[in-house]
Amino acid sequence: MSQLRLKVRIGEIEIELDGEGEIVRTIFQELKEDGLGSLMSKKVDNHNMIGNNRILDSKESLVSAQMNEETDQSQAVIENTELPFLGNIVLEGNPRSEKEWLLVYALYSSDNGQKLFTEQDLKLKYDESKRSTSNRMGNFKTNIAKLVTSKFIQAINNSDYKITTLGLEEAKSIIYNTREKIKKNKGDKKSKTAITSYNIVELNLNEEDRINLRTYWGTYKHDKTLDKIILLFNWMKEHKKIDEMGKDEIFTLLRILDENISFNIVSELTNAKHKMNFLLSSNKKSYYKINYMGEDYIKRNLIINGDKVER
Repeated sequence: MSQLRLKVRIGEIEIELDGEGEIVRTIFQELKEDGLGSLMSKKVDNHNMIGNNRILDSKESLVSAQMNEETDQSQAVIENTELPFLGNIVLEGNPRSEKEWLLVYALYSSDNGQKLFTEQDLKLKYDESKRSTSNRMGNFKTNIAKLVTSKFIQAINNSDYKITTLGLEEAKSIIYNTREKIKKNKGDKKSKTAITSYNIVELNLNEEDRINLRTYWGTYKHDKTLDKIILLFNWMKEHKKIDEMGKDEIFTLLRILDENISFNIVSELTNAKHKMNFLLSSNKKSYYKINYMGEDYIKRNLIINGDKVER
């Protein structure tokens, strides 16, 4: 049978006829006599007609067909897009867990979701990427089960698996690192700073001691919280022969004096020891005692002699 190819233009529409000579001549004759209308109800044999065998009755139909063809071609390109070399994935290290690595291996073993794969195929990917270890192989079955539970892969029979649409999306987001990054809003963070608790303790102070303490307190300047701490250590050492105290003893004395305690006593004790060297650590945990530098600081800077003391 002879083959014949004709291009026919009717108005602004061009039709290409390509096929067996007799069929092409018959269609051409019908087009000459009746135009496109006579062909709308006829079926064109796709086995005998090759090429553009769409019969279009308007410019709008022609444009629509062209758009559909372009869409089909673009989808085909997406489906056939080659995956990056597996070695690059290893170097970039985007998978965050062994479960994610296994999903990436499933993507490659399934040829981008085009075919089924087996557990052996996944193990070969471990070897190919040089990531196979006894520990990872020991957890292999567990991670397979995790992928199934997450609906990323699906068992087809006793040996074969397929990667699901959800699994494809997740695997590609891993290898191309397009996962949505969680941004922590600092404004939403709740303070985790622990609030120090204090206790009133027994100091064995009688009424005379309390009067003496208040008199002493009025003899010295104590505008700074550090000054308050040092003065209390010094009074207890001089008047009660107690040379070591902790946070609760300081808290109790400040309460007796009805002083503002809106500061961190523990922090001030630390500063007095490490920054100012006015205190020494005691043998008792979290207890301190005043040293000669703290005592000299009181005599030189805090005592009131009628005039304002330079500090």
